[in-house]
Amino acid sequence: MTHWAVEGGACLLIINAELTPLADRADWVIRTPAAEALDRIAAEVLGEGRQSLPKLTSP
Repeated sequence: MTHWAVEGGACLLIINAELTPLADRADWVIRTPAAEALDRIAAEVLGEGRQSLPKLTSP
């Protein structure tokens, strides 16, 4: 389904410690374990801290 969404113009964010087969099609890639990244993103959104997030990279 991801392929269809991207082909339809959807933006793709990949959060994964390793590169994935779709990384070259992603708009943003965060190369860190998903659990760690999502905890940090949630803390930022909820205003529970100002931890620096991993830098977004474009493939």
